[in-house]
This record gives sequence, C-alpha cells and structure tokens, in this order.
Amino acid sequence: MIDDEVSHVGAKPDKRNIEQMISYIKGELTEVFEDTVVVETNGIGYNIRVPGSVLDRLPSVGSSVRISRCGKML
Repeated sequence: MIDDEVSHVGAKPDKRNIEQMISYIKGELTEVFEDTVVVETNGIGYNIRVPGSVLDRLPSVGSSVRISRCGKML
C-alpha cells in the first residue's frame, strides 16, 4: 500500500520533503553550468544547483564526484 500523501498523480511535490530525502549524490560529473551541475548516477542525470564556492572546486567533466545536500563537494 502506498501512502496517500505522496501517491497523488499530478500533485506538486513538497520541496521540503525532497530536500530531506537526499543526503548526497555520487556519480560522474557530466555537465557544468553557471549555477548548476549534472551528476549522472545509474543512468539518471541529476541537475543540482550549487554555490559558486563548489563550482570553483569541481574536478573536470567525466570525473567522479560526491556532493552533499548542503552543496558541499566531498
């Protein structure tokens, strides 16, 4: 049985719940933009908004990265 609060088709997700679900993401850095990066893991590319302090420390595209939910690169 699926919880009715999260199973409504077409319902807008609650941003607070999404932010609390993800602690970090680890995978291949595939793209870097002005304020976001794309990290691919298990065939899915995640678009992640990151601060400039993280962008300045990123390895090259194609490298493995781990980014925490606080925007810290680990």
